[in-house]
Amino acid sequence: EIVQRLGNSSQRLITILGFGGMGKTTLAQVCAADAQPNYADGAFWVPCEGLQSQDQLVAAISTELELTIDPTNPIEGLCARIDEQHMLLVLDCFEGLVSAADAVDDLLRNCKNLQVLATSRILLNSPFEYEFELRGMIDPKAKRPNLKDAIELFRNAGQQVRPGFVINKGNQRMVSELVRTLECVPLAIILVASRLRHRTLEELSEQVKTSVLETARRVDGKVDRHANLWHVIDMSFGLLAEDEQEVLTKLSVFAGGFDMAAAEAVLGVDDLVVKVARLRDNSMVSADQHAKMTRYRQLDSVREYAREVVDVELWRELQTNHSTYFVTVAERVWNHFDKSEWKHSSALLAAEGANLRQAVNVAIEGKDDERILQFGRTLCRPLAESGLAADLEILSGATLEVSRKTNLYSLQLDILGLLGITRKRQGLFDDAYNAWERKRILSLEIKDVFGQADSIGDILGLALEQRNSSKVKKYIDIYNKLNPRLDGLTFIEHQLLMARCALFLNDIPLAIKLLENARSNLQFSILSMDSFFLLGSLSVVYRGIGDHSQSLLYSRKMLALALERGFPPFAGQALIEAARTEHLAGNLDGVCHAVSIVLAMPKAVSSGLYRDAQSMTKNLPKFEPKEAPKNWFVAAQSYLDQHHSKISEM
Repeated sequence: EIVQRLGNSSQRLITILGFGGMGKTTLAQVCAADAQPNYADGAFWVPCEGLQSQDQLVAAISTELELTIDPTNPIEGLCARIDEQHMLLVLDCFEGLVSAADAVDDLLRNCKNLQVLATSRILLNSPFEYEFELRGMIDPKAKRPNLKDAIELFRNAGQQVRPGFVINKGNQRMVSELVRTLECVPLAIILVASRLRHRTLEELSEQVKTSVLETARRVDGKVDRHANLWHVIDMSFGLLAEDEQEVLTKLSVFAGGFDMAAAEAVLGVDDLVVKVARLRDNSMVSADQHAKMTRYRQLDSVREYAREVVDVELWRELQTNHSTYFVTVAERVWNHFDKSEWKHSSALLAAEGANLRQAVNVAIEGKDDERILQFGRTLCRPLAESGLAADLEILSGATLEVSRKTNLYSLQLDILGLLGITRKRQGLFDDAYNAWERKRILSLEIKDVFGQADSIGDILGLALEQRNSSKVKKYIDIYNKLNPRLDGLTFIEHQLLMARCALFLNDIPLAIKLLENARSNLQFSILSMDSFFLLGSLSVVYRGIGDHSQSLLYSRKMLALALERGFPPFAGQALIEAARTEHLAGNLDGVCHAVSIVLAMPKAVSSGLYRDAQSMTKNLPKFEPKEAPKNWFVAAQSYLDQHHSKISEM
């Protein structure tokens, strides 16, 4: 891309902008070599590291071009000597000379056939300048880390110090996680790989999780601009103005990025927009435009450096401000979720996940019970439904502990119910039973009939899926003795649950009767989360009584709703139910289609669904899954569109 830009004579100055260690110099060397044949008078490399003035720059260029310049007016003399020559000047490591950028402007104004390729950590802010921002090793089309190339770089660097080092199936995942932690920064990868001379891969993998800066430190005693990451960052930090240094250190409180609204709320700094823009121009933060909003981010290694230099008291104040602000973000996540705006909820949770995780950890470490409860009430369910089990584990444990101390029974019941759902999706069925049984016992202690009925319903649902007849019979007896007075959606849900139990116990007439009772009361708006459970249950019961057409209609309606609301777990469940019905109906192609989509979904959404899909592939002797789609959501919508007319009839 850079060579193509150099081929455009209107792009007089191209600046490869990037943080130290991104590979700017290496890239410029390759580009200059490739572009040199296009310049009649040649391409010339001018190292600028250590230069501090315009006169020193002119002298360095003159030396490289083997020119003698009149010392009384060096810039005019240089312009006169270059004049009409068609050449390329490569000015490497220009960041220390930004104050002398006027000399570059003078050259470009007076030498019409001159082009300049500069590498710098700071923009030159020239009217001729075209910026090329260089970040970590990324796939330019997908705009995400290029792990394949990063792993290959790690392998090459590792073999330089340990010739027998190989990457194989046994350690590829570890290397992949390691280079991802290093944010695919080439220098960081090379420095960490060089430590294989002294440490095992396993030791490096653990150490880098604690400190990127310490791991990426050279131990051979050499000191140069690439000696270690701390030195690279310290050099860049020293190029900042004092107020920019202050903002940079304060911004380190954010994890995973920030938008300007968050920065203004947490930092309380005047003219913050201008100062963040200057930090971006100095390669100390990166900026990405998502939809209508710009989102900024520091490299984790820069954040680590900033935390080393920030005052302890200031850091505590920043953490408090950060936690306070992200309580409001958590409330926004919940408000979207509660209104069934799951696309917005999951998008916000994904964007601010690292910040929310940090705010939660600060609340837990500080034993801030009030804040723990705020996060618990707003985030536990969205975390569960987004498949973020590890985050749910931490927050739910802390929330349960605080809610027990403060006798918040309803919150305890909610958390236990969510833990059961999550354990089930993870395939931890005994843990799921235990969570729901704890919920049932607590409901019994506080005489909450609905809580008891709800927990029994969850236990029965899992027992039916596992075909555990003893558990089904045991909990039906408990449920019948409970005899809860239910109405509305709860009544319909439990009628369908009992219909599923009747089918399991081969009482078809009772199942049909219960189904009719549910259908006669089915005047609900398909907007709430309960609608997914109801639609899924309707699909299961109709399949059980042999009405495959109705079963498919309800599973596809469930899929349509899940896609409309952006809710992957229920989209996957709908596809599994559809596949089971297609199997009984003898439509193998329909089974293959639905199951292939589930296999393409992220495992984090529900490992249980993934296992169900894999099980179906093994249990069907003639099963030939379609090629896994690249985008499961698009494939699911396409699957749905094929049956649109049937859904419309419903």
